[in-house]
Amino acid sequence: MGFKNDAFKDLTSLQERMNKIFTESLNRLREMGGGESGKNFFPPVDIFEMPGAYLLLAEVPGIPREMISVEIVGGNLVIRGDKPKTEGLSEGSLYHSERRYGSFERTFNLPVNVTPESIKAQVADGVLTINIAKTGEDPTRIKVNID
Repeated sequence: MGFKNDAFKDLTSLQERMNKIFTESLNRLREMGGGESGKNFFPPVDIFEMPGAYLLLAEVPGIPREMISVEIVGGNLVIRGDKPKTEGLSEGSLYHSERRYGSFERTFNLPVNVTPESIKAQVADGVLTINIAKTGEDPTRIKVNID
């Protein structure tokens, strides 16, 4: 029994050391501006299907309206934006950062039963709301007359 207990203890100790090495390496990478904090971000999005439209809600807090664009490109809805870094804090140095900055792009396939010209977008309280009206027709189902 002593051998099994020692082997288990060694494996547990090895796992604890690996976790510590991984955590320390990740923290150093973040401090240097790399890792997760240095990547672009992707605002979370909810999409609802309503009786007459699709509704897309994207979180865009801190992003000025003029830094957001919504376009239709090749049957896709493309949302782009740029969140600027906080300016005017030149007296101090960054001590800790969890906020994300930079540009983002999200692409969504448009359903076939929508009219791209009817898409409307607005930003309020840090949420981008895009209303995509349905045409009322289902172009994927076509009745074919038999001669």
